[in-house]
Parts: sequence; structure tokens; C-alpha cells
Amino acid sequence: MAISQGIRKTTTRRKTTKKVKELVKYSWEGQAYVLDLSQDRVYRNWMAIETNRGVSIIGAYKASLSA
Repeated sequence: MAISQGIRKTTTRRKTTKKVKELVKYSWEGQAYVLDLSQDRVYRNWMAIETNRGVSIIGAYKASLSA
């Protein structure tokens, strides 16, 4: 089998688009939170909330949008 050398594939680089953080202030059960909807994270006083509670808060926010 002959191996052809000298043939190279050139790749084109595409500009990556920066994700714009979509931060939303939301009040749930008497606490004020900031929701980062692009990464599905929840912050209180700019400290991340544990995942289980964060999922509940984001779920409540999305449910309130559809209502």
C-alpha cells in the first residue's frame, strides 16, 4: 500500500461567540437570588447555592414564567 505524503487537510477557524450571561433577580421563599440562566446556576449574595436547591429555584422561576 502506498501512503501519500504531502497531503494535508487545512482546518478553518471559526470565531467563537461569547455566551452572554443572562442574570435574573428572583425572590423565592423570602430570599433574594440571582439566577444565571445560561449556566443554570443560582447565587445568593454571589455565593453559589447547592445543586438540589438550585434546581428547585430554577424550576420555580421557569414555572412562574409559563403561568
